[in-house]
Amino acid sequence: MTGRTLMQLVLLSAAAAMAGLLSHVASNPIGSVVPAAERLPAALDAAVSPGPVRPIADLGSLTATRDRPLFSPSRRPPQAAAQDATPPGADPALIELIGTLTAADGGRALLRTRDSQTGAWVGIGETLAGWRVSAIAKDSVVIEAAGRSVELTLYPTKVPSPL
Repeated sequence: MTGRTLMQLVLLSAAAAMAGLLSHVASNPIGSVVPAAERLPAALDAAVSPGPVRPIADLGSLTATRDRPLFSPSRRPPQAAAQDATPPGADPALIELIGTLTAADGGRALLRTRDSQTGAWVGIGETLAGWRVSAIAKDSVVIEAAGRSVELTLYPTKVPSPL
């Protein structure tokens, strides 16, 4: 394709585009154009409106925010009183050892209560269903409550069935 043919093709394309634009303008007179704001449905207009002004909270009522600043390096989750509120002395058979993770800091144990489908990773000193974890080994965990100490194992010994 020569330069002259290419130039003719470009000019022909530009002329076709101009003809289409002029046709559109001729069929839509300028007086019939509706501003965008008038075309918005009432629901959308209501969604854009600012709505009622709400009062600002009293700063004295924001004690949790003041006691635990959002970006403070010492910020920790609030103490879970509901989990520790379970009375100690519950049946240790309701807790099942699913797995262990040993590490230099003592590790973590994956424990599950019999009435739960999911387990919880707990470390030494943490509690689950009223029982506090006191030791974690590669295949066992020691839990304590109300002066009792129970060892949970990953592979409990099975009692042989009578023949």
